[in-house]
Amino acid sequence: MAKKDKSLETLPYSETSLVLGVCSVSFGSGLACLFLIFPILIFPLIPFLAIGLGIPGIIYANKGDLALKNESDKYKKSSINSNKAGKICSIIGISLGSLQLFLVILFIFLGLIS
Repeated sequence: MAKKDKSLETLPYSETSLVLGVCSVSFGSGLACLFLIFPILIFPLIPFLAIGLGIPGIIYANKGDLALKNESDKYKKSSINSNKAGKICSIIGISLGSLQLFLVILFIFLGLIS
């Protein structure tokens, strides 16, 4: 019989990876909105925020996976799901940030951003 959820521990780094992943997606997905809101000088820096928040999110999610691999019965199911969601959000944020960075480089190359 499984332990009660209250007696189980929270998976280490699960909240951290989730917060970093969500922040990474928010910076990576707002390409059109951020271009209209922020000045042209700040816009090229936004992809670096998405990538810079996504990479630590994946690192923390992998640390949580390592702890989960060692003792899987010890942690709450909700924190395990938070860890998985954090890793997925971080991957999506890095992908969107990379696409955004490519577009910024293309805009600079074409002379649209000086």
